[in-house]
Amino acid sequence: MNKQPTKRQNEIKSIFSGNKERRRSSDLKEFEGNYLEIQKKKNVSKILQKNNDNTIIFCDQIYKINKRNKSQERTLLITDENLYNLHPSSSNLLRKIEIKNIVCIKLSPFQDNFFIISVRNENEYLLSSPRKSEIVCCLIEAVKAKTKKDLVLKFDDSHIFNLRQNNQKEIVFKDLEEGVEAQIYTLSKKKKK
Repeated sequence: MNKQPTKRQNEIKSIFSGNKERRRSSDLKEFEGNYLEIQKKKNVSKILQKNNDNTIIFCDQIYKINKRNKSQERTLLITDENLYNLHPSSSNLLRKIEIKNIVCIKLSPFQDNFFIISVRNENEYLLSSPRKSEIVCCLIEAVKAKTKKDLVLKFDDSHIFNLRQNNQKEIVFKDLEEGVEAQIYTLSKKKKK
C-alpha cells in the first residue's frame, strides 16, 4: 500500500526540488515536530513563559558544531517566537534567538545533515540533524508567520560563516562515491588586543 505524501512533505519537496539531493527515505518521513515533550520540564516551561512563547513547533536532539569543529549534542527548541539551544541533559538555556532575527539558512546541494542558521547581527550556527528538512520547513513557516517575509535559503557546495566575531570559517562539501564529505576551514582569526 503506497502512502500519499502529506501537505508538509509536498512543501518540503518543492523547497528542495532542484536545489538539494534528497534521500528516498526523506520523502515519506512522518513529521511530529515535538519529539521530546520538553515543555513538561519545569525550567523549560519557565523559559517559555518568560519569553511569551505560545506554541512549540519543533523540538529534538541535534548536533551543534563549535568553534573547534567539534560536535556537541544539543536540544533544539523552536517556538512561534524563538529558537532555543538547550543543554541536552539539564535543559538549561545556552542561547536564545528571536525568530524575527533569523535571516537565512545555508545548505549544501548534496545528501547531508548540515545547515547553517544566519542571524541578524549575531553569530551563525552550524548544526547537523537527520531531521534537517523538517527543521528548515518549521523555520520557514515561523519566520513567515512572524515577519511576513520569506526566509532566504542558499544552496552551495561551500559556505562562509561566522561562529564568533573573530572566527570566520568555511565549510566545503564534496559529493564522493562513499557519501558526502564536509571539511571545515578557519579563514580568519583576529587576535584579541
